[in-house]
Amino acid sequence: MSTFILILIVIVAILLVVVVLAQNPKGGGLASGFGGSSATQFMGVKKTGDFLESTTWVLAMLLLTLSLTANIMVSSPDADENNSGSKVVESAKEGGGGPPPMQDTTKGDEDTL
Repeated sequence: MSTFILILIVIVAILLVVVVLAQNPKGGGLASGFGGSSATQFMGVKKTGDFLESTTWVLAMLLLTLSLTANIMVSSPDADENNSGSKVVESAKEGGGGPPPMQDTTKGDEDTL
């Protein structure tokens, strides 16, 4: 299930990038390709701009919701309290995974000074 949500997050993110790049704050972008800058045209710039803006908001909210859902699924209460779900954290709790202790190199090396 988490793989499915991850795939949905990637798809929504790509769609959001495409929709945002189609917009141009100076009146250009995808909207300018539909007949200039007059807002009175049939299916003209104004309606295309409204559609792109509302699509941006919907995709952004969907991306936020999917991200929070994925986070909740990863840290679900089904896991026991000591299990963080991360191998790095578990390794640090066990004491392993860190660098070995430094050896004292000053013993027996007095003639090198």
